[in-house]
Amino acid sequence: MLARLVVSGQTSAVTDIRLATTADLDTLAATVVTAFDRDPAFRAFFGPDPEFGPLALAFATDLLRRRIATDSVWMTSDGDALAMWDPPANTAETPAPALELPGEALTRLDAYDAAVHAAITAEPHWYLGVLASHPRRRGQGLARLVAQAGLDACLLYTS
Repeated sequence: MLARLVVSGQTSAVTDIRLATTADLDTLAATVVTAFDRDPAFRAFFGPDPEFGPLALAFATDLLRRRIATDSVWMTSDGDALAMWDPPANTAETPAPALELPGEALTRLDAYDAAVHAAITAEPHWYLGVLASHPRRRGQGLARLVAQAGLDACLLYTS
């Protein structure tokens, strides 16, 4: 999918938006960690430096691996922006987590996951779990493009 973005009356270059593959794992995981480096929740999950980087990267890689298997991660071709969706329950087989985290980090993530799932409807739905853009590309509308690709897929699914 090619997308052309208009920002403030100026047209940007054509940006290729596509589904992520396992070959994109390292690039996309690095984008997620860089994008959320200063996010208070992400920092709370994985603790202070130097533990933060390796734990956050392992988490992002595992989450991406599971979502890529369901064809629900849209990205810019350079990997600087991505939208990671959860498809409706029981519509795609999601691989089990293969992540080993220290007990404290796992406890914090489990509490967050339980709180999110308690607030989500039981009706079939797509859930945008992660929307990230590399800080060097923020403000260029790339997150909007990758999110729109996911929304378009949601519409096709419900049609």
